[in-house]
Amino acid sequence: MDSGSIPDSAERFESLCASLLTELGYGPNARSGNSNTADFVGMDPSARRALVAEFKLTLSSRARPAYVYQAMSILLRNSERFPNAKRLLIMTCPLTETWVNTAKAAGIDEVWDLPALLAKARSTVPTCVQLPST
Repeated sequence: MDSGSIPDSAERFESLCASLLTELGYGPNARSGNSNTADFVGMDPSARRALVAEFKLTLSSRARPAYVYQAMSILLRNSERFPNAKRLLIMTCPLTETWVNTAKAAGIDEVWDLPALLAKARSTVPTCVQLPST
């Protein structure tokens, strides 16, 4: 994979995640396109409060501590404008319960790793579309 395709892949991943959240009722995405904003800002329909989400495409099948901490830090920083918002972190690597608990202790309300992301996606696609199993 050439280095020029990594940003393109990350952008496509962010677009897919935003579409999934919108399909799940969390829209609309109010992202301004500024790199200092969250990847997704919408409304949580069940809690009737803002939802701020950060999406992280990883090249590794394992959680790398520095990358997980960086993703958590970015989400927390980008959600400061929305103090009562639900914070959602989506990453493409499997995360242990310890990582999920660490994120929650830091103030992140919900974490979707790859298995959780695929499960959410499966719930929104027609039955004729097959998504990979975990």
